[in-house]
Amino acid sequence: MAVFVVGQIIIKDEQKWERYKASVPKSLEGYDASILLRGSKESTLEQATEYEHIVILQFPSLQAAKLWHSSNVYQQLIPLRKEAASVSLSIYTS
Repeated sequence: MAVFVVGQIIIKDEQKWERYKASVPKSLEGYDASILLRGSKESTLEQATEYEHIVILQFPSLQAAKLWHSSNVYQQLIPLRKEAASVSLSIYTS
């Protein structure tokens, strides 16, 4: 089963967002996770959303995704993330 953490993003402070983004890869170490996509919306085909940016992380299991999110390393990044952007994070399985 593939597990994906999808972040829909509205950036509020570009400099803080860049600092946050630069820190995320280190938080993924030890979870066999990868960043599949970091992108910006090109256009809307149907039903507009306020989110202009997206990130998709892949994990080997639901447990790994949840452990990453609750890890001390990632939890320490959340205050910076909240200053930098509005982010909706969801877990998807396939």
